[in-house]
Amino acid sequence: MPDEMGNSPAVAVNPFTGADVATILLEHGWAGAELTVEQTAWCERAAAILGVHAADRDALAELLGLVFHYDSREILGRVESHAVLSRYGRGMFCGSLRCFCWREQR
Repeated sequence: MPDEMGNSPAVAVNPFTGADVATILLEHGWAGAELTVEQTAWCERAAAILGVHAADRDALAELLGLVFHYDSREILGRVESHAVLSRYGRGMFCGSLRCFCWREQR
C-alpha cells in the first residue's frame, strides 16, 4: 500500500494574522490610527499571502515594506529579487523596468 502522506505536498504553516499585519503597518506609519473595514480585510489577505513566506515578524515587516516602500534599485540589488525574476515574467518585467529606469535618469 503506497504511503499517501509521503506523496502529499508540504503545507507551509502561517503563524500570522491580519492583526499582525495591521500592527506592523501602524508601527511603520503605513496606516492611519484606525483601519477601515476594507483595510482590515486587506490585512487579512496580506497575512494569508505573505505569512507563509516569512520566517518571523521582521521578515513579514520586510515583505510588507516591499509594498509600502518601493525603491526599484534597492529591490533589484537583493538576491531574493533575482530568484523571483528568474521564475516569473523576467523578460516582460525587466523590459518595463529598463524603460522606467531610463525615464527616471533623464
